[in-house]
Amino acid sequence: NLIKQDHHNNVAFLWKDAEDNVVGQDLRGTSEKPFKKIETNHGNFGFNFTPSKTEPDNLLIFEAPIDAMSYASLHPEEKNAYASMSGLKEKSVYHQVHHFVKKYEKEPDNIYLCVDNDEPGKEFISRMTQDVKFQFKSQKDVVFQPN
Repeated sequence: NLIKQDHHNNVAFLWKDAEDNVVGQDLRGTSEKPFKKIETNHGNFGFNFTPSKTEPDNLLIFEAPIDAMSYASLHPEEKNAYASMSGLKEKSVYHQVHHFVKKYEKEPDNIYLCVDNDEPGKEFISRMTQDVKFQFKSQKDVVFQPN
């Protein structure tokens, strides 16, 4: 229930809230000239899923839905929640952390930022890991870790 095909044969990665309602989607074209598009009324949300039947320990946040799904398929033994920013969006990171806490009623043990090893990715990691951006209700600092 995370991926579907739209009427133009594009891949749609569905964004779901804590109650499992679809609140948006990433569209990815499958033709010779593929495109990318975001359709949502919840701008800072994003694609997210938890493949494990058990509650996740960690939150891994990726640039794109396909990156998150690829990592999860290579590491099925890990108890993680996966999310996408659909780019490099600081507000999406905060929203995904909030979504994790709301959905699982706990704080993640670790939050990993899984971005491309290119110049924009390095700059994003540098910005996000410079300072503590906020604290959980438990007063534990939120520290972002590059993966």
